[in-house]
Amino acid sequence: MKVLVLTTTFPRWENDTVPAFVYQLSESLQKNGLEIVVLAPHDGNAKQFEETTSGMKIYRFPYFIPHKYQKLANGAGILPNIKKSFLAKLQIPILFIVEAFYAFWLVRKEAIDVVHTHWMVPSGLIGATISRFVHKRHILTEHTAGITALDYFPFKEKFAQYILNNCEKCTVVSTHVYNRLLDLIPTQERAKIEQKIEIIPMGVTTSKYDSRTDINALKAKYGIQEQNVLLFIGRVAEKKGLAYLISAMPKILEKHPNTILIVIGDGPLRSDIEKTVEKENLSSHIVFAGTVSEQEKIAYLHLTDILVVPSIVTDQGDTEGMPVVIMEGLAAGKPIVASDVGGVSDTIVDGENGILVEERKPGQLSEKINELLADQELKEKMERNAARCAKHFDWKTIGRRHADIIKGL
Repeated sequence: MKVLVLTTTFPRWENDTVPAFVYQLSESLQKNGLEIVVLAPHDGNAKQFEETTSGMKIYRFPYFIPHKYQKLANGAGILPNIKKSFLAKLQIPILFIVEAFYAFWLVRKEAIDVVHTHWMVPSGLIGATISRFVHKRHILTEHTAGITALDYFPFKEKFAQYILNNCEKCTVVSTHVYNRLLDLIPTQERAKIEQKIEIIPMGVTTSKYDSRTDINALKAKYGIQEQNVLLFIGRVAEKKGLAYLISAMPKILEKHPNTILIVIGDGPLRSDIEKTVEKENLSSHIVFAGTVSEQEKIAYLHLTDILVVPSIVTDQGDTEGMPVVIMEGLAAGKPIVASDVGGVSDTIVDGENGILVEERKPGQLSEKINELLADQELKEKMERNAARCAKHFDWKTIGRRHADIIKGL
């Protein structure tokens, strides 16, 4: 079977900072005997066409000229880009029209059997239209941002019904996304739609985390000897909640003064948060490492004592679907302290492989982190449970589940 993957988030080159989960799922589908063709937005100096060593074809469609002014997709992501750039707003209809044109063209050119779309808009809407008018089978995967994007649409419920009525199956990454999706559907239509939906999270390659990475270079870089190490990984953006972890640090340092926090990632709020750190005299305990490679990220995970995921629900309703960083932390065998938002509780069992706290509560964050730092027995129990739990999220398992759905259409 030949599958066309439509996505607006896809790595542009090797070691790109753009999240790679759509690429990883597509590669996993390829390994499960499906022939994969990807259509994604072009950006920067990325190739407009390439083929991976596994045979996966990748087409990147340009949607603005000159190419350097393509501002809507990639980078921070479509929703953040729209908020900060007027040019990105102008490019919304252009990207949709160009993606639709390329998608219909590739369906014919590559003799596509199934269209697999990520996010309800724009790709899910295009996939539904292909299904309706060209009669190709359509599977939709919703992560959460597609639902949030629909909030900007007039008659969003009608769009949701159209998309879901014109797909054979819909996978969602968490119970939270499942419930948000059904909220868009009239009560009398839900039974029919529920039959199409299956909860399948994204995955992680657990074998990458099996062997202990040499962390001596990182210890030397940051002068770490006996310190407790906390780790944050993610975009420095509102929904990631880093500001609340920064607010929790003084209480953590009162109990455990020998503690440092390493922040991996970049984003629109980084400058403001760095100023707060300096103002609160926390610079000697908080390090901003910026963006790092995949291999470096694994080393940081092995270095840390606790991975902290302080995500929030923004005032606009945007939040995590299922943070991939949580699965990465579990694969590295690390206890996790996380806000109970979005799909986090689908993965973190409070007191077993991590600790859940209320969002926007620095006091709870500091209290639970302090308890975990002080209780070595609990920490070791969570480390064992984390590694065991991670096996359920290995790409071999997740890819096979998606492939079985596609082959069964």
